[in-house]
Amino acid sequence: MIDLILLFPELLVSATLARFAGGQYAGGEWVPGAASTSVIQIIKPQPVASDELDPLPQGERVKDFLKTWSVTELQTRDGGEDSDRLTLGGKVYKVVSVEDRDLEGGYHKVIIKRVF
Repeated sequence: MIDLILLFPELLVSATLARFAGGQYAGGEWVPGAASTSVIQIIKPQPVASDELDPLPQGERVKDFLKTWSVTELQTRDGGEDSDRLTLGGKVYKVVSVEDRDLEGGYHKVIIKRVF
C-alpha cells in the first residue's frame, strides 16, 4: 500500500471535510441533513484535464473543477445523502467523482467542483 503522507509530504494540504447525514424534501425543497466535520490530508488540488470530465455532466465549466488524491474515502451524492464538501483556503468544493485506486495503493482520485 502506498502511503501518500510519506511519499509526498510537501504536496499535502489540510482540508476540512463536511459529511452530511441523510436529507429530505420539505415543501418541494431539498433540506440537507446535519453535517459532521473533520480535518483530513489531501494532495494539493490541481487542474483537471478535459478528458477527465467525460463522465461528468455536460455544460460545466472546466475551470470550476480540480482533482486531488486522498487516503480518506470521500463520497458523492448517494440516495438521501449529499456529497461531501471540502473547504480549502476559504473556498468550498463538493465531491463530484471518486475513483478508488485500491489496487494501486489504497488511495482515491477525487474530482471536486467549486461551490459558489
